[in-house]
Amino acid sequence: MYKKIFVLSLIINAVLAVVVIVLVANKNTPEEEKMLKGFRAIQNSSNKKILIKESEEIKNASVEIMKEISKDWNPEILTKKFTPAIVKKIGNKKIEQIAILYKTLGEYKQHSMFSITGYPMRPDSIIVSMQCDFEKGKGLVRLVITKQNPNWMIEGININSEVFLNAVLKKSKE
Repeated sequence: MYKKIFVLSLIINAVLAVVVIVLVANKNTPEEEKMLKGFRAIQNSSNKKILIKESEEIKNASVEIMKEISKDWNPEILTKKFTPAIVKKIGNKKIEQIAILYKTLGEYKQHSMFSITGYPMRPDSIIVSMQCDFEKGKGLVRLVITKQNPNWMIEGININSEVFLNAVLKKSKE
């Protein structure tokens, strides 16, 4: 999965580079110059360099976030970990639904793979992907986090797991 994400990232950067080269090779109209500037900005932001020190901090923060929110998947704890803007945008009802769904996984135990990527559309945010072991199975966790001094906060969370499918199948048999 991570190899596919990495390869996809390389392909996107290669396509952007080709577009930039083609646009630079020709005389550009003002509209093309504007588009070229936009492509360069996207390419630069997607190539955001994350220092080793930062990556350790991000990794530790992500693991702590997962430990805290998965203890009992309490909506109040989730609300405290989400950025205020996200809480306002999705509301308490959606947070409760997220908690109910993810509670199916049980508590976070450990992770086996970890990757950090810059978020091109939001340079102040980081995408963290982890292959995690939970009480009731494995799941691929994708967190979008941002640092709001001094804490790391969640802007988005997505967990893919067979545990969800198994739960649905079990309910359908009842």
